[in-house]
Amino acid sequence: MWPDLSDYTDYEKYPVTGFSYPDGKPAHLCSSANPLTVKRHFQWMEQYGIDGAFVQRFLVEATRPSSDKVLDYVRTAAARTGRVYALCYDLSGARAEDMFDRLVK
Repeated sequence: MWPDLSDYTDYEKYPVTGFSYPDGKPAHLCSSANPLTVKRHFQWMEQYGIDGAFVQRFLVEATRPSSDKVLDYVRTAAARTGRVYALCYDLSGARAEDMFDRLVK
């Protein structure tokens, strides 16, 4: 399966090395690290009556600046569309003795 990106702008499409469509054109994916893509997803949720979404974060990557950027994009898009969001932390790979401190930071 491959996502249909026909509604996305060129600014939201990222080429995937080694993958191409049957017609030979380079294949692309989108990214939640792009604010236009997050905005688009929340607009679709509003259009189709979906009230909210989970934002999944991996605890082992929680301190990466890109994680906070995506969360900021989600906050903004949710507020503009009247949607809600909740954080979901994946604890895979995290050391048990570090979990509490990392979660409360």
